[in-house]
Amino acid sequence: ALKWSQLSIQLSPNNSYYLNTLAQLHYLNGDKQKATEVQQKAIDIYKECNECIQEAEYNEMQLVLKKMKEATFE
Repeated sequence: ALKWSQLSIQLSPNNSYYLNTLAQLHYLNGDKQKATEVQQKAIDIYKECNECIQEAEYNEMQLVLKKMKEATFE
């Protein structure tokens, strides 16, 4: 799954949804530092797209990042 996710990022590097997925895969594979870095990038890219921001999705991305930093993400 990680390889497919990395391939999707190569094809669409500024897709916050793909980055969100990649971050979660890094976390589940034990690379928590990389996970938080990628998740923060996903959030930053999502914020740049003002017309596409949906509050619930943005809040969910923020919550995932918080849980990753606290090591409580499942």
